[in-house]
Formats: sequence, structure tokens, C-alpha cells
Amino acid sequence: QQDLKYAVKTLGVSLDRAYVTSNGLTEDFLNLPMEPLANAADDSIGIAQIGTYIPRKGIQYGIPALNAVLSRHPKVTVSLLGTGCPVGQVLADISPTLRNRVRVIPHFKHEQLPNLLKKHQIKLFTPLSEGFGKALVEAMACGLAPVTTAASGPLDIVRHEHDAIVVPMRNQEAIEQALEHLITDTAYLDKIRYQAYVTAQNYGCKLLAKQRLDL
Repeated sequence: QQDLKYAVKTLGVSLDRAYVTSNGLTEDFLNLPMEPLANAADDSIGIAQIGTYIPRKGIQYGIPALNAVLSRHPKVTVSLLGTGCPVGQVLADISPTLRNRVRVIPHFKHEQLPNLLKKHQIKLFTPLSEGFGKALVEAMACGLAPVTTAASGPLDIVRHEHDAIVVPMRNQEAIEQALEHLITDTAYLDKIRYQAYVTAQNYGCKLLAKQRLDL
């Protein structure tokens, strides 16, 4: 929506000829089994971050928040998927005593993502700028509750405290507090997970292709 407004206001595109369409999910991401909260009895929670390990993704705010959360919750684990950089570069930013609970996978095949996200319940997404955020929707389709910054793309997808916790950009404390809330309130976590899963079902490629053909 932000790009549409720019196109109309700055580039002179006619408002009645401007539309926003979304990226879609392939069929293998739709209607996946909604797993129960894994290992809730022993407080085990998995947090996943999907995307390149670069400043635009807000790692300078998200990683310190993860360090703080991991230090307080010994049964929380973190996976950083698709970082696109050496494992050592990522682990260098993780406190040495916490590295045994952090998994880093620089590259993966797209069809592997649902399997990689098993035993994870929270999706951390901290971009400073994001056009859409397909990885966000994919994680939601896999049953993860998002903690996302208020970048323009994610704001077109989720609503705060309905299917995500939306935090201000560049705010480590807010990210940390959002993660803490989900980790310590499993009923709330499951509510957000379920609503996120439901939202993601609206992003199937076939449905979105029909909308584009209608346009």
C-alpha cells in the first residue's frame, strides 16, 4: 500500500488504475497439519528467523533480543535459516554460552522449509524495509506466531495481537518483550499461531492468480 501511495502521489499514476497484489504460496504450503504446541510441558519453544543476515533485515536489533531471551530461558532454541553467509559470522554475534542452542543454515531448498520449521512456534521478522515478506507468510502457514516490525510489507499482511505481535522498527526492547510474552503465555502463543495459520491460507497461488486475471 505504501508503494501504491508513492506511485499515485509522486509518479502520477491514476488511483483508479493502481492495485496491490500479493505474492502467493505454493500448494505444498497450504493446509498443512496444525501441530500442537510442542513440548509445552517442559517449556521448550523454538524461534525461527528466515532470511539473509544483513542490516536491512534488522539483525542488529533482533540478535541482541534473542541473546537476552536465550539467556533467561534455557529451553528456548533458535534457528536462523537462509542467512546466506558463513555459520561463523552469525555465531560470532551469539553469546558463547548460548551457541549450542542456535542452529544456522546458510542455504536450503525452498521445499525443505516446512520440515525445517517443525518444532518451532515463533517466527521472528525484524526488517527495516520490506516490500512484501513472503517468508513471513510461509512461516505463518507452518503454524508459527510472528513477531514482526511495522514495516510496510508486513503491515499489509498481519494485524497486531490478532495474528502477530507488531513492534516498532529499530527497537530491541520491544522485540525482546514480544518474544517474552509469547514464551511465557502459551495460551496466547497458541491463539496467535492459529490466527496466523488461518490468515496464511488466503495467500494460495491459485487464488491470487485468479485475482490478477480478474484485474
